[in-house]
Amino acid sequence: MTVLALTACAVLAGARSLLAVGEWVADAPPALLERLGTVVDPLLPKRSWPAESTIRRLLARVDADALDRAVGAWLADRQTRNEGLRGLAVDGKSLRGAARTKGRKIHLLAACDHARALVLAQIVFAGQFWPHF
Repeated sequence: MTVLALTACAVLAGARSLLAVGEWVADAPPALLERLGTVVDPLLPKRSWPAESTIRRLLARVDADALDRAVGAWLADRQTRNEGLRGLAVDGKSLRGAARTKGRKIHLLAACDHARALVLAQIVFAGQFWPHF
């Protein structure tokens, strides 16, 4: 979980590649690393956080769908239940710099709850065209 938290913070801070994530982690203050779960060794502080290669290997093993469900469930548990009408927004995007075999782009479609600013679900379209609803 620490590597996911570090990666999320790096991306929120503007990191756009795994190399940039590794650099952000290397430059992060020890107090922040500790708050995110990294134990900083006072004798070897440079070796206390994961290197870019470690981050890359761990992220490659993450099941993105399971992570999406876990984060969505965690957020949903923190929301109050309201019986009123619900406003939903559906939005899609193509991931720049990411592709499947044969160069096919990866497309995501997400449904968001307006009132709670919560992503309710997100799915991946492997094809080249958006579905028509």
